[in-house]
Amino acid sequence: MKKIFPMTLQLFAEGDGDGAGGGNVSGAGASGEGTNNEPLSFDGFLAQEGNQAEFDRRVQKAIDTAVSNAQQKWQALADDKLSEAEKLAKMNKEEKAAYMQQSRSA
Repeated sequence: MKKIFPMTLQLFAEGDGDGAGGGNVSGAGASGEGTNNEPLSFDGFLAQEGNQAEFDRRVQKAIDTAVSNAQQKWQALADDKLSEAEKLAKMNKEEKAAYMQQSRSA
């Protein structure tokens, strides 16, 4: 038969190990705020001083970057279409037919 050894799970915990806990269990930390080891919610984080303004600034910067990139892509596409239209306008009938055939096969 195997011998079962009791495990001391709270070897490094504060107190004498009887589970009573000599630590701060009231939930109030040294700063006076509730520090009960619960993770701070996103809304709680934004409610802190200066966080909402910083969040808004970063979101606006991301939006501006996305819009700018989309405008650049649209402008490049429009320029390509315009240059192709100008090229087609300068071609005669046979050249247009050859160009259209080439663009369809590619």
